[in-house]
Amino acid sequence: MKYLLIIFAWTFSIFGTVNGQDIPASQVPDAVINSFSNDFSNGRDVEWEKKTGYFEVDFETGWGRDHEARYDEAGSLLYHKEEIRNRELPDIVTDRIRSEYKDYNIDDAERIKEGDVTKYLVTLDSRRLNDLDLLIDDKGEIISEAYDD
Repeated sequence: MKYLLIIFAWTFSIFGTVNGQDIPASQVPDAVINSFSNDFSNGRDVEWEKKTGYFEVDFETGWGRDHEARYDEAGSLLYHKEEIRNRELPDIVTDRIRSEYKDYNIDDAERIKEGDVTKYLVTLDSRRLNDLDLLIDDKGEIISEAYDD
Protein backbone atom coordinates (compact mmCIF):
# COMPACT_ATOMS: atom_id res chain seq x y z
CA MET A 1 0.00 0.00 0.00
CA LYS A 2 2.85 2.35 0.85
CA TYR A 3 4.34 1.82 -2.62
CA LEU A 4 1.01 2.56 -4.26
CA LEU A 5 0.86 5.89 -2.43
CA ILE A 6 4.40 6.74 -3.48
CA ILE A 7 3.67 5.86 -7.12
CA PHE A 8 0.44 7.88 -7.02
CA ALA A 9 2.22 10.92 -5.53
CA TRP A 10 5.06 10.66 -8.05
CA THR A 11 2.64 10.32 -10.99
CA PHE A 12 0.52 13.25 -9.77
CA SER A 13 3.58 15.47 -9.37
CA ILE A 14 4.82 14.70 -12.89
CA PHE A 15 1.48 15.21 -14.61
CA GLY A 16 0.69 18.24 -12.50
CA THR A 17 3.76 20.03 -13.83
CA VAL A 18 3.18 19.05 -17.45
CA ASN A 19 -0.04 21.07 -17.67
CA GLY A 20 1.34 24.19 -16.04
CA GLN A 21 3.24 25.56 -13.11
CA ASP A 22 2.17 28.00 -10.45
CA ILE A 23 4.37 31.05 -10.60
CA PRO A 24 4.68 34.25 -8.57
CA ALA A 25 3.41 37.47 -10.15
CA SER A 26 7.02 38.63 -10.42
CA GLN A 27 7.55 35.99 -13.15
CA VAL A 28 4.57 37.16 -15.22
CA PRO A 29 5.44 39.62 -18.04
CA ASP A 30 4.62 43.26 -17.34
CA ALA A 31 2.30 43.39 -20.37
CA VAL A 32 0.21 40.56 -18.90
CA ILE A 33 0.14 42.09 -15.41
CA ASN A 34 -0.85 45.50 -16.81
CA SER A 35 -3.64 44.04 -18.95
CA PHE A 36 -4.96 42.03 -16.04
CA SER A 37 -4.88 45.08 -13.76
CA ASN A 38 -6.79 47.13 -16.34
CA ASP A 39 -9.32 44.37 -17.07
CA PHE A 40 -9.93 43.32 -13.47
CA SER A 41 -8.87 46.13 -11.15
CA ASN A 42 -10.92 44.61 -8.31
CA GLY A 43 -9.32 41.14 -8.58
CA ARG A 44 -8.10 39.60 -5.34
CA ASP A 45 -6.72 36.24 -4.21
CA VAL A 46 -4.81 36.18 -7.49
CA GLU A 47 -2.95 33.00 -8.50
CA TRP A 48 -0.87 32.79 -11.68
CA GLU A 49 0.06 29.73 -13.68
CA LYS A 50 2.26 29.40 -16.76
CA LYS A 51 0.77 27.10 -19.38
CA THR A 52 1.97 26.26 -22.86
CA GLY A 53 1.38 29.39 -24.93
CA TYR A 54 -0.41 31.49 -22.31
CA PHE A 55 -0.66 32.64 -18.70
CA GLU A 56 -3.68 31.62 -16.66
CA VAL A 57 -4.88 33.59 -13.67
CA ASP A 58 -7.47 32.49 -11.11
CA PHE A 59 -8.93 35.21 -8.94
CA GLU A 60 -12.01 36.48 -7.15
CA THR A 61 -14.04 39.65 -7.29
CA GLY A 62 -16.81 40.95 -5.03
CA TRP A 63 -18.63 38.44 -2.83
CA GLY A 64 -16.16 35.69 -3.69
CA ARG A 65 -17.11 35.42 -7.37
CA ASP A 66 -14.55 33.10 -8.99
CA HIS A 67 -12.87 33.93 -12.31
CA GLU A 68 -10.36 32.35 -14.65
CA ALA A 69 -8.63 34.35 -17.38
CA ARG A 70 -5.98 33.53 -19.95
CA TYR A 71 -3.54 35.99 -21.51
CA ASP A 72 -0.95 35.57 -24.24
CA GLU A 73 2.63 36.82 -23.78
CA ALA A 74 1.70 40.23 -25.21
CA GLY A 75 -1.08 40.73 -22.65
CA SER A 76 -4.07 40.06 -24.92
CA LEU A 77 -7.03 38.50 -23.13
CA LEU A 78 -7.77 35.16 -24.79
CA TYR A 79 -10.41 33.71 -22.48
CA HIS A 80 -12.45 34.70 -19.45
CA LYS A 81 -14.72 32.48 -17.36
CA GLU A 82 -16.67 33.77 -14.39
CA GLU A 83 -19.27 32.46 -12.00
CA ILE A 84 -22.57 34.25 -12.42
CA ARG A 85 -25.88 34.23 -10.62
CA ASN A 86 -28.65 32.27 -12.30
CA ARG A 87 -30.63 35.48 -12.81
CA GLU A 88 -27.74 36.85 -14.91
CA LEU A 89 -28.33 34.24 -17.61
CA PRO A 90 -29.93 35.77 -20.71
CA ASP A 91 -33.67 35.12 -21.02
CA ILE A 92 -33.13 33.19 -24.26
CA VAL A 93 -30.80 30.77 -22.43
CA THR A 94 -33.11 30.37 -19.45
CA ASP A 95 -36.15 29.88 -21.71
CA ARG A 96 -34.38 27.18 -23.73
CA ILE A 97 -33.36 25.32 -20.59
CA ARG A 98 -36.86 25.51 -19.11
CA SER A 99 -38.48 24.27 -22.33
CA GLU A 100 -36.12 21.35 -23.02
CA TYR A 101 -35.06 20.29 -19.53
CA LYS A 102 -38.31 20.40 -17.57
CA ASP A 103 -37.18 17.84 -14.99
CA TYR A 104 -34.17 19.97 -14.07
CA ASN A 105 -33.41 23.10 -12.09
CA ILE A 106 -30.51 25.44 -12.74
CA ASP A 107 -27.91 24.87 -10.05
CA ASP A 108 -24.80 26.84 -11.11
CA ALA A 109 -23.88 29.04 -14.05
CA GLU A 110 -20.69 30.38 -15.59
CA ARG A 111 -20.20 32.83 -18.44
CA ILE A 112 -17.33 32.07 -20.83
CA LYS A 113 -15.98 34.65 -23.27
CA GLU A 114 -13.46 33.84 -25.99
CA GLY A 115 -13.00 36.81 -28.29
CA ASP A 116 -16.46 37.85 -29.46
CA VAL A 117 -18.06 34.50 -28.56
CA THR A 118 -20.03 34.15 -25.33
CA LYS A 119 -21.14 30.78 -23.97
CA TYR A 120 -22.68 29.62 -20.72
CA LEU A 121 -21.81 26.52 -18.76
CA VAL A 122 -24.87 25.63 -16.72
CA THR A 123 -25.13 22.82 -14.20
CA LEU A 124 -28.64 21.39 -13.95
CA ASP A 125 -29.83 19.19 -11.14
CA SER A 126 -32.81 16.92 -10.71
CA ARG A 127 -34.23 14.82 -7.93
CA ARG A 128 -34.93 11.91 -10.27
CA LEU A 129 -32.16 12.14 -12.87
CA ASN A 130 -28.37 12.51 -12.95
CA ASP A 131 -27.04 16.05 -12.87
CA LEU A 132 -26.33 17.55 -16.26
CA ASP A 133 -23.68 20.02 -17.45
CA LEU A 134 -24.94 22.05 -20.38
CA LEU A 135 -22.90 24.31 -22.65
CA ILE A 136 -25.14 26.78 -24.47
CA ASP A 137 -24.40 29.87 -26.55
CA ASP A 138 -25.84 33.36 -26.11
CA LYS A 139 -28.45 32.64 -28.80
CA GLY A 140 -29.86 29.69 -26.86
CA GLU A 141 -28.26 27.01 -29.05
CA ILE A 142 -27.10 23.95 -27.13
CA ILE A 143 -23.45 23.18 -27.87
CA SER A 144 -23.02 20.12 -25.68
CA GLU A 145 -24.40 18.27 -22.70
CA ALA A 146 -22.73 15.82 -20.35
CA TYR A 147 -24.24 13.86 -17.51
CA ASP A 148 -22.54 14.24 -14.16
CA ASP A 149 -22.62 10.99 -12.20
